Amino acid sequence: MTKREVRKLAQQYIQQGKTQHQTYSAIQRESDISYLEIAEIVKAIPTLETKRKFKTLNNVLIGALIVTIIFELVTGFFASRTINMEWDMIIIILISPLIYLFLLWAVVTFQPNAQRLVGMFSLVIVFPYFQDIGKEPLVFIEFLWLILLTGLGFYLQKKLTPGYISFREKLTTINGEVTMNNVVVFNDCEQKSDL
Repeated sequence: MTKREVRKLAQQYIQQGKTQHQTYSAIQRESDISYLEIAEIVKAIPTLETKRKFKTLNNVLIGALIVTIIFELVTGFFASRTINMEWDMIIIILISPLIYLFLLWAVVTFQPNAQRLVGMFSLVIVFPYFQDIGKEPLVFIEFLWLILLTGLGFYLQKKLTPGYISFREKLTTINGEVTMNNVVVFNDCEQKSDL
């Protein structure tokens, strides 16, 4: 089974209402890829309960992305009209809203690591503003807005995909043989009853 097939299967299990631990256990029995790769794939998919719990915060991020897209398009349009830009600069100005539009789709559909990508892209975009931060009030406002998007994206990703710990556990068989078993425990609050 390939990683893509494992990801699709994990998404199916999560959509059926299974916890990350139940999903991991089911896939581990069916797949031949390493237990850590399976854990990484399952960790990146928020459960239904986690989505429900952080739906409001995710909607805030969606609203912030919509405002960002509109702001980027409007400022890009007016900059292209007032400065008399060449077509290549207009295309560059339109790349940012297109990327944010893709990220909006990813956040709305809860794609794995979408919120982290919003944070990373906003962080990359914010760096050029450091040199112009005191020159224009609009630049300062956009700088603060991008910092807000960065923080919100990383925070929401941390809450939606809390992670896991893995360790090796000694097991003794009926015959007295000692074997080592790889154990993965997800930090998701809802699966603690599954253990």
